[in-house]
Amino acid sequence: MDRKSLIILIASLLLLLAWYPLTNRIFPPKPAPPRTNSVANATNRSSAANKGATPILSAETISSTNSLPPITNAPPREERTLTLDGLDARYTFTSIGGGIKNIELIHFPANVGCSDKKKANTNEVITLDARAPTPIFSTTERGDANSLLAFTLTKTGQTVRAEAPMPNGLVLIKEFRLSTNYLLKATLRYENRSTNQVSLPERELVLGTAAPVSYRNESTYLGLEWFNGNGTAKITEPWFANKTLGCLPGTPRDMYRAGASNVFWGAVHNQFFTIISVPDSP
Repeated sequence: MDRKSLIILIASLLLLLAWYPLTNRIFPPKPAPPRTNSVANATNRSSAANKGATPILSAETISSTNSLPPITNAPPREERTLTLDGLDARYTFTSIGGGIKNIELIHFPANVGCSDKKKANTNEVITLDARAPTPIFSTTERGDANSLLAFTLTKTGQTVRAEAPMPNGLVLIKEFRLSTNYLLKATLRYENRSTNQVSLPERELVLGTAAPVSYRNESTYLGLEWFNGNGTAKITEPWFANKTLGCLPGTPRDMYRAGASNVFWGAVHNQFFTIISVPDSP
C-alpha cells in the first residue's frame, strides 16, 4: 500500500469515528416535551418514600397495555402434578389441561462436551415440552391455552387417570399407561353422567410443541410432520418464514392446515428428538 492510499484510509477512519458526535453538534436532537398524566399517577400510587421510583406511564402506554391480549400460558390456578417413572423416561402430568407437562429423557444429558462442563449442571437431562404453553395431549378450545380445564389426577401403579367435569353433565376422562421403549398409551373419552342427550363440544387435541431443548439447537430444525397413508409432509421454520427464493423477505405464514380423516400419525420435533402420536385409526 502506497503512502497516498494509507493517508486516505486513515482519514476515512477518523471521519467515521467523528461522524456521530459531529452530526449531533450540527443537528442537536430536540428534547422530548414533558408529559403529565393524572390517570397514570392515580394508578401508580406508592408511599412517599418510594414516590421517586414510581414509573409514570403515558396515556398512550396505558391504553395500549390494557388492550394487549392475555398471556396464553397456564391459567393462574392451583396445579397438581404426578409422575410416571419408566426405564427410559420420566413423565410429569399436570392437573391444568390433564396432559403431559414434560418428558425427561433420563439417558440423555442436557449438555455434552468438554466446553459445557462449567456451564451447566451435569445431572440435568434432556426435557421435552419443558417450555410449551400447553401440555401434551391437552384439549383446548381453538388452541387457546386459557381454555384448559382443571383435572383431578389419580395414579394407580403405572397408570395416571385425569378427570374433568364439563357443562351439561359431560366428563372428560384421560388415561395414560406406561409401556416400553419410550411408548405411552393414552385413552381419551367422554362420559355422559346426566339423563339428558348432549352434544359433544368441539375441541382441539395438542400433540406437542416443537421447541429447542438446549442452547445448541437450531430453530431451522424445528417442525412438524404427518403421514397421510402415501407420503410424509414435513413443515419446518422456513415454510412459516415464506421467504422468496429462500432469502428475500416474503409474507410470513402463521398457520399450517392439512389433513381430512387421513392423518395416520403426527409428530413435532426439534433438532434431535421427536414426539410422535399414532391413533388407532386415521
